[in-house]
Amino acid sequence: MLPPVNSLLDSLNWHFGTIVAEVTGRSKRVMLKDGRYQLSQRSSSSNVAETNAFQADEKRILVFSQAGGTGYLIQKLYIK
Repeated sequence: MLPPVNSLLDSLNWHFGTIVAEVTGRSKRVMLKDGRYQLSQRSSSSNVAETNAFQADEKRILVFSQAGGTGYLIQKLYIK
C-alpha cells in the first residue's frame, strides 16, 4: 500500500516550519512534529493571528486561500 499524498499546503508547512503563516478556511491541519504526524486544531482566530504574525515579520511566508482571506488587507512595506 502506498502512503497518502501530501497536500501542497501541508508540504509547505512541513518543509519551512514555523515561518509559514496560513490564512485559510481549514479548521484542522496535519503537522509533522518529531518525525510523527499529528492532527492539529485551528481556532476561529487563527487567521487573524497568522496575518498579524506575517505583518510583524514573525513569519516570512504567507499562504492564503479565498476562504481564509476574505475581508483581510494583507500587505508588507519594505523600507531600506
